[in-house]
Amino acid sequence: MRLCMLAAALLLAAAPSVRAARGNASVAAALSDSAVDAGEQTQYQISVTNGDLEGPPRTPAVDGLTINYAGRSSSTQYSLTPDGFAQTTTTTYVFTVETNKPGRYTIPGQEVRTDSGALRTLPVTLTVLGQGGGNGTSGQNARVYAELILAKKIAYLGESVPMEVHACYVVNALRNIDPDPILSGDGFSVQRFALPRGAGQSTPDGRYNVDVYKSAVAGLKLGLLTVGPVTLMPKVQLPRASGSRRRTSNDPFDMPFGPGFDPYNMGPIQYVKIQSEPVALEIKPLPEAGKPTHFSGAIGQFKITAEAVPNKAQTGDPVTIRLRLSGQGNFDRITPPTLSDDTGLRTYPPTAKFKADDEVGLSGVQTVEQVVIAEGPRTTLPSYHFNYLDPATGKYVTVDTLPLPVKIEGRNLATPIPAPVASAVGTPAPGPTPTPMPTPHRAPEDILYIRADAGQERGKAAFLPIYRQTGFWVVQGGILAAVLALGGTMGWRTRRADEANRRAARLARQQGDQQRALRREDTGRREFYKAATRLGHLRVGAENASLSAAEIARAKGLDPKVAGSVQEIFERHEELAYSGAAAAESPVPAAERRDVLATLETIGRS
Repeated sequence: MRLCMLAAALLLAAAPSVRAARGNASVAAALSDSAVDAGEQTQYQISVTNGDLEGPPRTPAVDGLTINYAGRSSSTQYSLTPDGFAQTTTTTYVFTVETNKPGRYTIPGQEVRTDSGALRTLPVTLTVLGQGGGNGTSGQNARVYAELILAKKIAYLGESVPMEVHACYVVNALRNIDPDPILSGDGFSVQRFALPRGAGQSTPDGRYNVDVYKSAVAGLKLGLLTVGPVTLMPKVQLPRASGSRRRTSNDPFDMPFGPGFDPYNMGPIQYVKIQSEPVALEIKPLPEAGKPTHFSGAIGQFKITAEAVPNKAQTGDPVTIRLRLSGQGNFDRITPPTLSDDTGLRTYPPTAKFKADDEVGLSGVQTVEQVVIAEGPRTTLPSYHFNYLDPATGKYVTVDTLPLPVKIEGRNLATPIPAPVASAVGTPAPGPTPTPMPTPHRAPEDILYIRADAGQERGKAAFLPIYRQTGFWVVQGGILAAVLALGGTMGWRTRRADEANRRAARLARQQGDQQRALRREDTGRREFYKAATRLGHLRVGAENASLSAAEIARAKGLDPKVAGSVQEIFERHEELAYSGAAAAESPVPAAERRDVLATLETIGRS
């Protein structure tokens, strides 16, 4: 092997050049298996040699056959010629072909356009035998099927319902797990599917191996919802049915001992579409009897504990209250517990972290921390309230933590601090009041008409300079205060105008970004409605706020028809935020795009 590699390297070094074999483009079509069982997939391949296509060939249409484009692959070969090494590049476009009807089918020749001109393939023939159970899409008579299972058929609005998808494969089948099952339907939110762990379990009859995907759904509107079907596209290799003949073609997935060598009688490696039956889920409203005034939205069964860290502090020092909310339910929809009484406390917004105990996140522990500052000495901190709906009983439950024992010492922050009193130690005692000195008698020779203190006794206030008079500084202080107030007012107005201009520029820039996203044809549904909802907020000047559709309608004075369209946009955004990958990433139809843009333009003009 090393000698061969060395020889090849020497030849490459000695070759003058490697030239691409252009001008002799060719195309060929073939089936990976020209005879299959009913329901079994095969692959239709179009190979283009030394030619570039602008895109994949058109998917052929044949009555009775389901043909889907699956992807492409490329390979390059080198050959030695008198002029040097020649390069041959082959691009293979792969289509999956499937039918449940036995018969003989002809896939007509396909025209492809390359940079060397138009080329055409020859027709190929597929024979579908009437043997075998087929791949199937559902039902336990198929060799591959899927089943959608909900933990309950009736649930409350917003309640998380555990869900499992069983992907069943006939024993001895080889498969790769599909990481992205697609759940169809609307009116509910769905959590991301957790990948199956291990090699899968077996059915009670031992005929199938099962991969279990776990998730949860929550109804977003009342009434009877249709959940599913769920669709998977795993890559599998199924054992052939008894009597089915083996392949004799040059299948790229054949075993390395040569075409047709298959001691286990396995079919081709292929992508198989598996689809379950849909399941009905009835969503009922939350009970009104006993509903707390500030219902947190939690549905499930929960417990709560609390502690204060530290439990000894001075007034004005921060104390962290740490709550642990554990149990099972819709942790993704609950709000943190609230203080029963915040009198005498400065409180700050709480933070929350969740640690799941299962793959889906329906059970676990949510840790909530809130910082408080006591404004005076105290020995306890108040309790916390948390309420939830127990779906098993249909009743609301309120749980409270016990008052937290603390030792907080120090002065009351609400009481003004008295002026410090000088200590008697080291402070000299005040001396006796000095006796005022008598004013000397004016001499008879004083010229009264030129004295400033004529007719009065001379003292400290006699003939004071103006800068030492109190009235002068009062006037100067008033003038200075007026100047400062005027300057502050003008600066405040300037800053306010600048901030308004900057905010208007930000709003215009953000609206432009959202409009560009809305007008792109490749924007998926989830991103499209996210941008539409965001643009609705920006139309009313809500730069960072999250307003409801009703609040936007009131703010802009929209008529009921336009307000209904805005409400529909917001509902679709909420549904798509939790919907399956296919529904969320599929493009928005042109008519639907125009309607949404027209509604948003109406908001902007109002």
